[in-house]
Amino acid sequence: MYMFNPGYIAFFFGTFAFIPQVVEVYRTNDTKALSFKTLVLFFISQIFWFAHAFKNHDIALGCTSGVNMIVYSYLVYKKHTNDTADKTQRTTGKRKSNSKSR
Repeated sequence: MYMFNPGYIAFFFGTFAFIPQVVEVYRTNDTKALSFKTLVLFFISQIFWFAHAFKNHDIALGCTSGVNMIVYSYLVYKKHTNDTADKTQRTTGKRKSNSKSR
């Protein structure tokens, strides 16, 4: 007998909740409002949620944490890249060009 798994609803909302932030970072290349530590901690938590889902054969939780790891790895990458460019600009007076052409 099939039992409804509310994890699939959580997967939908949990995963798509962060997509607008990713789109905004992609469009503007602005990550100043994002905390690097928060992004990294959330990414690490998703690794452990993924391991938990794998251990318990929970497909919904595994999908959620897997997609969130991908989404947050992009945000961590962009935040690190932009912070590094900002430090370079402050020390040398030059900014690396990593923004998109419009």
